[in-house]
Amino acid sequence: MRTRLIQGLALVLLLGAAVVFWYSRYPDTPGPDSGSAVVTIPAGAGVRRIQTILVRAGVVRDDPRFLVLARLSGLGRRLRAGEYLFSGTLTPRQILAILAAGRVMRHRLTVVEGLRREEVADLLAREQGLNRSRFLALTRDRDFIRGLGLSV
Repeated sequence: MRTRLIQGLALVLLLGAAVVFWYSRYPDTPGPDSGSAVVTIPAGAGVRRIQTILVRAGVVRDDPRFLVLARLSGLGRRLRAGEYLFSGTLTPRQILAILAAGRVMRHRLTVVEGLRREEVADLLAREQGLNRSRFLALTRDRDFIRGLGLSV
């Protein structure tokens, strides 16, 4: 009886060590070299959905450790929506840091002085694919404008 207990404990310890080793190497293991991929993370997406999007884009491998890393690191709750450009080979830890910091792609756009807001809305819709009516609504939203640090 005692021998079986010791064998069982040894087996549990061995399996635990294997799991720790399996997980500990993952955060800094380079992912697939996707060249470059533009990925859009929608607002409200959870970690599991974000992982699915990243796997489809070839940014990360389909590996349950990504979810574990996101949750154990605390970054899973801080991942931000937006359009991201991932280039080269990145580790899962780097990818999560980029998403948590919200380092989204930036797009340049020149708005000529004197355009009316409707013309700016048309330009944004045409050049950047933004929702014209949403932009126009925000230009009238006093709370949103104040939130940008501007006076109304």
